[in-house]
Formats: sequence, C-alpha cells, structure tokens
Amino acid sequence: MTQLLVASRNAKKLQEMRRIIERAGIEGVAVVGLDEVPPFEEAPETGASFEDNAVAKARDASAATGLPSVADDSGISVDALNGMPGVLSARWAGLAKDDRKNLELVLEQVSDLPDDRLGAQFVCATALVLPNGTEIVVRGVWPGTLVRKPRGTNGKTQSPTEAEPCPYYSHIYAAWATGNEPNLPAASQSHPAPARPNQAQPFGQPRPSSQTGPGPRRS
Repeated sequence: MTQLLVASRNAKKLQEMRRIIERAGIEGVAVVGLDEVPPFEEAPETGASFEDNAVAKARDASAATGLPSVADDSGISVDALNGMPGVLSARWAGLAKDDRKNLELVLEQVSDLPDDRLGAQFVCATALVLPNGTEIVVRGVWPGTLVRKPRGTNGKTQSPTEAEPCPYYSHIYAAWATGNEPNLPAASQSHPAPARPNQAQPFGQPRPSSQTGPGPRRS
C-alpha cells in the first residue's frame, strides 16, 4: 500500500482526496495527513505565486517523510486590484488571518466601483511531488464577479463571489491522485514545476475499466 501525503491538517481535504482516488479507480493508495506523520519544520508561505507556495509545501513534505506529497495554495484575484489579494488572500487584512476581515477589506477597496468592474477569479494551484524528484504543478481558475455582501451560512460559502460551477477541479484532483498530466479544460493551465524536468511517473494502479467521475464541488 502506497501512502500519499496531503500536506494539510484539514480533515475535509483528506476526505475529498479519498473520494477522488476512489472515483478515479486508483488502488493501493492510502491518503494520510500531516497529523499522521512525524512532525517536521513547515516553511512559511512566502512565494510570489500560488504555484510557488504549493510546490514549496509539497517539496518540504516529501523531503521530510519520503512520501509522495500533495499541497495546494489558493485565493481570490480581483481585476480592479491588479490581481490582488492573490497569494496574500489569507492575510490581506493582517497576520491574524481573519477571513471575515479579509473579505470586508476587499469589499471596502472596491466599494466605489461600478458593478461592471467587479470581475474576480478564484485561483487554486496544486503540486504533486514524488520521492524521485518528479514534480507536477497544476493551476485552476474559476472566474466570477464580486458581489457587494457576503452570502451563505456555511464557512467558505461566505465568499463575496458569484461564479458558474467550476469545471476544473476534477481534472486537477485527478492529477493529484494519479501523478499524470491532467486533461485540463482550456481555461485551466498545467505548469511543469521549476528546475525539476523529470517526467512524472504515476503511483498506484488504476483499474482499467474505471472512469474518473466529476470532482466534488467546493462549498
């Protein structure tokens, strides 16, 4: 049984990865999180891009544990703010990482703009690093429009963004699970990780007859 480390302590991410692997028909892979491996020093997220942060976390996790490792970084990019908050989304209003304050500050900064200038995107980069040094980084973009007030009552749904259902995550997550280059839709991009030109090798054995199902939607 091959262990796949998701470099996170978020139980929902682990559950999501297990569902993805099951739907993809991948056998012989057990998903584990950071709480299930010996502790190691985790570098702060100081990258200039979502890809930088995702691959840095995955590299650290794989180097420390010897396991194939997956990590992600995500945030909101507002057109009128020149793509910000971007990688600073989690701490836009300060180092306390207060989601509510971050949202309020973004909305305040665009409060005097007309609705037709409230374009924004949710961006997620995910990195897979294998013990042999192989790396894959993929990027998904979910375009939408800011609304004036947060909506929803269930944690992450309190985002001030309207968007069409995202078609990219199932492809990104399939890359997480298989180690293969994903078959991404046109609006999503696949990026080879910097300075690691090795060809990706899949781990786990997919059942020949299985199909990758639609990825779970983020709530």
